[in-house]
Amino acid sequence: MLDKAFLDNLTTETFQVDYSLIPEETLFDKILYWVLIVCGFFQLFCISSLFFLPDPTEHSQPRGAGENSDTGASLDDTTSSSIRAEDKDKLRQRTAAAQHQKQTKRNKQDKRKKKTQ
Repeated sequence: MLDKAFLDNLTTETFQVDYSLIPEETLFDKILYWVLIVCGFFQLFCISSLFFLPDPTEHSQPRGAGENSDTGASLDDTTSSSIRAEDKDKLRQRTAAAQHQKQTKRNKQDKRKKKTQ
């Protein structure tokens, strides 16, 4: 703690500030100040959105996706699961077709190489 006698001995000259030592604020300083303010608000907005906005994964799954038909899943749930199964089949067919195209392309390239040799 500061000694009371020390505080009583302080003069007004002790608290005088020489403002000539403080540099003037430049345009860059002003721009930097406002950019930092805007960035701070943007960060607060982003962090608050984590708490207040709904989870996007909740909307991607249909209701009752984890339920079995024995436990009372509705007709819509079974229909959506069959649609998902059809989508998976289509995806498998597309990947198989793409793999087949790649293989035939490689075979043609191999035949061309053999002909040139």
